[in-house]
Amino acid sequence: MTELLPDEEAIYETPIEIKTWVVYMHVCKDNSKRYIGITSQKPIKRRWRDNGSGYFNNGHEHLENAILKHGWDNFDHIILHIDLTEQEAKEKEAYYIKLYDTTNREYGYNMQAYDERLNILHSKETKKLLSEIRKKYYEDHPEAREKKRQEMIGKVDGEKNPMYGRRHKESTKRLISIRAVGRPGYNKGEHLSEKTKQLISKARRGIISFKNKC
Repeated sequence: MTELLPDEEAIYETPIEIKTWVVYMHVCKDNSKRYIGITSQKPIKRRWRDNGSGYFNNGHEHLENAILKHGWDNFDHIILHIDLTEQEAKEKEAYYIKLYDTTNREYGYNMQAYDERLNILHSKETKKLLSEIRKKYYEDHPEAREKKRQEMIGKVDGEKNPMYGRRHKESTKRLISIRAVGRPGYNKGEHLSEKTKQLISKARRGIISFKNKC
């Protein structure tokens, strides 16, 4: 395994108490595919660990599969920039991801990129993976799911709702309608109770307000 790493002491010229960031790149020797990453961990190797297991089971599926297939010894590790702020590191990371097109499976193993404002852009594949990870987590930790539910209560009520006092334009309504075509209803296959039907009927006639019932 080739490790193109400068001397550790030379990397960290700033005081240890000041958090600085490093931009690095892993290159697979078998196919020249790359992975661009950043870290503030010291020493740098702590980020990926001796066998690359630092990328296992945490949203780096493409790189994880490549490590298992080719072996960690078949990767070169290159330090691109040192002593950066987090903002600078993200800017460099975004630059190299775009430069080498590493979110393209033909050229690399990155699963996310950045837009011009450095907001993370997840691929559909990554979004699906993260969704599955969250779903599995909340299934295994019902107390965390309940805590999250409690935290969300009241966050979008009344004036806290981003649409409070506003109405959708007709063009937006048509777009929402078009996108909903063929989409099953949230209660498909379920039957409303007679009590619920009566409440809905009264609400439509203005007899009661659901807001007061909640």
